[in-house]
Amino acid sequence: MKGGNASTTSLITGSVEKTPTSTRWIDLSIIVSVVATLCAIAFALWKLTHSESYLSGWGAYLTGLATLALVIAALVAARTAVLELSSKRELERAKWLAELYRTFFQRSQFKPVRSMIDYVDLDGIRAILVKDLAERKTGEKSKLDEPEKKALDGFTDFFNFFEMMGYLCKLGIITKKDVDAMFGYYLKRIEEVDRTFAIRDYLKKSGFEYVREVGLSLENAPAAKK
Repeated sequence: MKGGNASTTSLITGSVEKTPTSTRWIDLSIIVSVVATLCAIAFALWKLTHSESYLSGWGAYLTGLATLALVIAALVAARTAVLELSSKRELERAKWLAELYRTFFQRSQFKPVRSMIDYVDLDGIRAILVKDLAERKTGEKSKLDEPEKKALDGFTDFFNFFEMMGYLCKLGIITKKDVDAMFGYYLKRIEEVDRTFAIRDYLKKSGFEYVREVGLSLENAPAAKK
């Protein structure tokens, strides 16, 4: 998705409407229990009509019927609990996705870096990244001027956003599929425009770990070409 023009409604709510697998098993258990109960009732009634110990038979029948009713009630309660838990998780996931979308596309914070990536205007930031890594390696005080520092801060903020999404994926709060659907364009675009590997080399050497969780691989990034 580029520019955030597509509606996020289907992306955010798509899986909310799906019935969890666990509730399907509970539904099947309830159906089986109901069928078993009906069969037991029919069999018990038939047997009672042909039984000499009519009263004691009715007692055993009612006891068994009560047990089956308790089992069904427990299954229904379990299904309700699973659905409520799943609904809460999906609601939380939807809130996260909506906020991530607003932060990335509707606010101006990341627009400069997005424009660099969109229009392959990366020569300036590449030079700053190489310079910053070299200074860190020697332990020298940064010689970046204020505009360069501001550009570097904006760049690292941009990738810290993807780092945070990677961590959310690792925790299971959102999924890689969510990230691909909403931000996949920029993840692919980064690899397309980072021909010298300067960006990924910088991320790798700067301790970015969780961007791998959203599909941005740093494993094979060689040292940046000069």
